[in-house]
Amino acid sequence: MPLSEAQHLELMHPWLRERIERAILAWRAAAAPGETIRIVESVRSLATQQKYFSEKKSKADGISAYSRHQFAPALACDVAAIRSGQYIAKASDPAWERWADAVEAEGLESGLRWKFV
Repeated sequence: MPLSEAQHLELMHPWLRERIERAILAWRAAAAPGETIRIVESVRSLATQQKYFSEKKSKADGISAYSRHQFAPALACDVAAIRSGQYIAKASDPAWERWADAVEAEGLESGLRWKFV
């Protein structure tokens, strides 16, 4: 059973939790009708991290390189932007730009703007 937003927030480091809560409020205040954003992952198990690594969804294998999701309390979270009940997959969608702006205003990094070598 997936965790609720409140449960994900509880699993986050307090410093991160405060900033994510404010970013979510800012994002939702500017959202178009039918749009929302949800936390889909906070703390990540070693098994999940290794699964993501094997699927090339992460550069961290969970052993020699760690994800910020692997710490408890969590030092990272993943979100899903939703419009009319559908996940917004296109990174160039304005909803994702709005999320990047909201988290960066809180001093956080957005995966949307990561630079990979």
